[in-house]
Amino acid sequence: MHKGIILLFKAETKDDIDVDKFMEPYGDGKVWDWYQIGGRWSGSINPLFTVFNEKTKEKKKELTAVNKNIGITDKQINENKEYFQKIWEEIGGTGKNPLSRDQYKQSEEGNEDDIIPLKDCIDIVNEWGNDKAKHEFIVEETKKMNEYKAKKDQDMYGYMMIKIGNFIQENFCFDCNVFNTETYDYSIPKDIENWYAVMIDIHN
Repeated sequence: MHKGIILLFKAETKDDIDVDKFMEPYGDGKVWDWYQIGGRWSGSINPLFTVFNEKTKEKKKELTAVNKNIGITDKQINENKEYFQKIWEEIGGTGKNPLSRDQYKQSEEGNEDDIIPLKDCIDIVNEWGNDKAKHEFIVEETKKMNEYKAKKDQDMYGYMMIKIGNFIQENFCFDCNVFNTETYDYSIPKDIENWYAVMIDIHN
């Protein structure tokens, strides 16, 4: 299963950010067994991402209509890459448009817009880390936990307790959306000068 998480780093420059150093203790299945910067969520913290999705919505709808709702395919993206790239560049995007990026063979640093100043994407980060989503997660997962309890499935009941506990304690875990690497919780700083957002794709 894949999950997108936005990591927040305080740094003087982009080059000072060491994602590997932060991520390493959580590997080997503790939180992730595989991760990369960007991945399936490459470009999604770039404010142009929303504009791009809106401007290509009708084209994607037209393409997916023939696929019986399985979504747009890599083949369709490749066949229409000039169209998508033209839209991306028209709205001010640089590099490959988000749809045409390889989700698995990106560079170690991801794409240029997978690590950007927090001030440039604060609205997106706030949306990912909003309190309503946190509350809904706890409510839904607690409901599942109680269902396992009623079925006397002790293994899954215990697993769900740990899962919910990690989230409530704001630990770095597979289910979090935004993680502050300075305070080790889900907080988003109010003073966002010298802060960066990094989009990661983790698998577990």
